[in-house]
Amino acid sequence: MKKKKGNIVAIIFVVACLTFCSISFYNFYQDMQADIEEWKETTWFVFSNDLDSFDNAEYVTTEEIEKYETTTDKYNQGVYYATLNEREKVVYKAYQYALDNNYVYTYVDESMLEESDKSAMDIIVFLSLDSAIVQQNLSSVEYTSSHTLYNYFYWQEVSKDVDCYIVSAETFSKERMEKVSKAVKELEKVEFDFQGDTEKDKAWEIFQYVEDNVDYFPDEDNETSTEKTNSKDYLYSAVFDGVTNCDGFANMYSLLCQMNGIKCFEKVSTPEKEDESGHTWNAVCINGKWYNVDCTESVYDDSVDEESIEIYEFLNFGFSDRLQTEKSDYQNITPPCNENLIPIDAEFSSPAKSGVASKIAESIRNSDEDRAIVVFTTYDEGDFKDTAQGVVNRLWSTIYYIIDERANATICYVYR
Repeated sequence: MKKKKGNIVAIIFVVACLTFCSISFYNFYQDMQADIEEWKETTWFVFSNDLDSFDNAEYVTTEEIEKYETTTDKYNQGVYYATLNEREKVVYKAYQYALDNNYVYTYVDESMLEESDKSAMDIIVFLSLDSAIVQQNLSSVEYTSSHTLYNYFYWQEVSKDVDCYIVSAETFSKERMEKVSKAVKELEKVEFDFQGDTEKDKAWEIFQYVEDNVDYFPDEDNETSTEKTNSKDYLYSAVFDGVTNCDGFANMYSLLCQMNGIKCFEKVSTPEKEDESGHTWNAVCINGKWYNVDCTESVYDDSVDEESIEIYEFLNFGFSDRLQTEKSDYQNITPPCNENLIPIDAEFSSPAKSGVASKIAESIRNSDEDRAIVVFTTYDEGDFKDTAQGVVNRLWSTIYYIIDERANATICYVYR
């Protein structure tokens, strides 16, 4: 009888253990499935230095990116960032994360951006224009592709297919950013003996410093460009080689302005045709107003006389959007530059308009510097030569002039 009771107790114990194990396993299985489903439903950014593989990639949730604060990008004015909606700002921050951690490839889940939002490519360009340490020529590519992400849950490999934008920023690599860091540290050593205390004085002296220390090379294949410039490290080349392109000029000017308490950001114009080149320049804030500044356009080779170089410098510091050399791609969303620091003496529809020669001659007579700055909405070289002869006849002296044709008008600097 005792043996029978013992068997019953053993059976009950075994059944209880099996039941407990079954319930535990079921709960474990449910938890595992819940974790897998949560992972599949989570929106991730993926960062990698391998375009064709997610091996060794880093996965970061949108929630983590939303809270992220950049660690290296302190020279960022945030002008373009302020124009973005909340979804676009998260993508922008993801690129800052890639910048800080030297990831070349950023995978952006397609669901992050809606059809009406800025493209992933536009957003990374915005970062390059906000940040003085990110050059505009990113050599970036953008495309939509289906990729499979893998993760391990409870020793089980789980995968999901994701449609994503993959943006490459070669300048985010560790080697490139080390060069940028060296250039920044070198510029932080520069001490200016500002002749005036106003923002205009400081912005102008920084402009002249860049002009005096950096020359322009037109493209990476130019015979005069160095090995360093061929690698497209434009800021580094500007600081250590003294040669760069418009991207390097804009980065350097923006850095020096911000280091000296002057607000500054960058603008860009992309070419309409494949055989044309784009352009990058700056906008600087002086006494609460924004003005365009273009270091590149005022740099000329040794064949140009010193007086003409000074004039070109003068004409490319502090001008309005209307008198930009080129139209900014994002002019409708950035702070407008409505005024000119350069004094415009007169404006005409064309040089052929009656009375133009008399008014130019009068402006030169009344000028302490014997010069006049005139703007024409439409410009014709032949008409202007006739007008210039009319000015000579009225002044009874030889005159000289520099013509600067811009996107929406032509500036004529006339002097004797």
